[in-house]
Amino acid sequence: MADRKKGPPMPPPEGERAFAVVVEQLRGEFKVFGEALGGLREEMTDGLGGLRVEMTESIGGLRKEMTESIGGLRKEMTESIGGLHEEMTESIGGLRVEMTESIGGLREEMTEGLGGLRQQMTEGFDAVDRRFARVEHELGDVKRDGAELKHDMGEVKRDVAEMKVDLALVKSAATTHSRELREIRSALGNKVERGEVEAIVEHVVARTAER
Repeated sequence: MADRKKGPPMPPPEGERAFAVVVEQLRGEFKVFGEALGGLREEMTDGLGGLRVEMTESIGGLRKEMTESIGGLRKEMTESIGGLHEEMTESIGGLRVEMTESIGGLREEMTEGLGGLRQQMTEGFDAVDRRFARVEHELGDVKRDGAELKHDMGEVKRDVAEMKVDLALVKSAATTHSRELREIRSALGNKVERGEVEAIVEHVVARTAER
């Protein structure tokens, strides 16, 4: 193809020229804004960097102070706890000694009291045993006395029986004597002979002797 001949450029219309002017103005303003924004960013970056450095240094100092304070507090607490532990150990040791002595004294008192009580109980039991022995001895005497009393009662009963028999014989003899006396009175009333009276008396005496 044959190259076309270039003619002189055609002037843009009036509206396009105005638009191009506005675009150039905007481009210039944007460039200025970009440069200002870049400076602001640089300033902010520098400010934030300095602030970060300051905060880092402040936090490091605060951490150091807190570490030192915590270390001192830990040391003080350790020393206080150690002193308190030592005081408690001494107090507990003294309390243990006091309790041991008190328990020892109480055990000794209880041992002595139980020993005296055991001795009293032993003596009391011995006295009770002796009393029971006396009671058993007295019961034996009572039993023997009872046996003797039974024996005496048996003899008394036999004596009473014999007395009853004797009384019966006496009653029988008295009855017989009464009858014979009546016969004698009757004979005397009838004026019997002396020989008959003597015969009757002899007969009565003989019968009495036979009984």
